[in-house]
Amino acid sequence: MKQKQRWEEDDTYYKGYILGGLSDTLYDVYEIKYTNSTAKELRDDLDGKYKTEDAGNKKFLISKLFDFCMVDSKSVITQIHELQMIMNLIISKGHSLDESFQVFTIISKLPLAWKECQKELKQKKDAMTMQELVKYIQVEENSRNLDRLELEDNKSSKALVVDHGSLSGFKLYVKYEDGCVL
Repeated sequence: MKQKQRWEEDDTYYKGYILGGLSDTLYDVYEIKYTNSTAKELRDDLDGKYKTEDAGNKKFLISKLFDFCMVDSKSVITQIHELQMIMNLIISKGHSLDESFQVFTIISKLPLAWKECQKELKQKKDAMTMQELVKYIQVEENSRNLDRLELEDNKSSKALVVDHGSLSGFKLYVKYEDGCVL
């Protein structure tokens, strides 16, 4: 008799402990639903519902990693950080992702404009750490941005030359920095 009373007290204590860990809305639902049930029944029900959700969450994260696609219109480094966040979430959920797998994943997801760089990196991927890859891509992206700015500067430095020599009108010439006139 004393053992049964002790078990009921412990069960009530653990049921209260489980319910106390729930949000207010879940508490209201489960407190009423499991008033006449054991802590084990409550725990099993919660495990059944939320552990399957967690498994679905892992699948969602892995799907998100495989479906991730880099675009040319956004900074590659920013996109790599997004990929790293997804990979870190997957790792935090209990999966292991080898560093070489992470490096290869990033290399394989580089945008089309980075095709040549991608070929070069695929040859080096086994010897590269994640940190080395990110550093390499930062240098490459900065170099591409500088090249793009120089190209834009060259286009904007064109000057118009007007020949007033003829009476019937004027001719337009475009003078380039290198001295060419068209």
